[in-house]
Amino acid sequence: MYFEIEASSVRLGGTMHVVPKGRPLAHWVHDAIGWARLIYLEHDKDESDQSRYAPPGPQPLERRLPRSWSRIERKYQFDRVRLEHLRRLRPETLASDVLDLVPFDPGVERLAIARSKETQPPRPRIEYLETAAQSYAPADGVSDTVWDDAVNWCQRRCNCDPPCVLIAEVKVTHPS
Repeated sequence: MYFEIEASSVRLGGTMHVVPKGRPLAHWVHDAIGWARLIYLEHDKDESDQSRYAPPGPQPLERRLPRSWSRIERKYQFDRVRLEHLRRLRPETLASDVLDLVPFDPGVERLAIARSKETQPPRPRIEYLETAAQSYAPADGVSDTVWDDAVNWCQRRCNCDPPCVLIAEVKVTHPS
């Protein structure tokens, strides 16, 4: 989102990826997307969703994150489908999937993309700031030991209300 501060040369650019599940988007979100001619999104969501899975060839996750994986197996021992899904993820996407995140709705990006596909002008054009591979590259550089520590730490300490949100900062603040 981009905002102009009246009577000032200040301009603000920002983002809103998601909103709490069940909460409608604010009217100004609809207005802003309606006025926009160009909307930048972080990356293509379909491409990003596919990139959440570990590339072919790496060691199984249970070997890469041995301390965390034993807790994950206990947590999902009666949900084999969920366990198999988790087993295929990258460590950084696994971290967010096992934390029982607050339910959310990615409605802002969906609305922007839907408006860009409308047949009647004016409609915004969508451009992406980076590819999903570029987005995941910093996290891929973090060692499995650090991810194991991070996921394990969160599993032990994130039994809070509301549940933990994300540990995305781990990939930036904890070098391998």
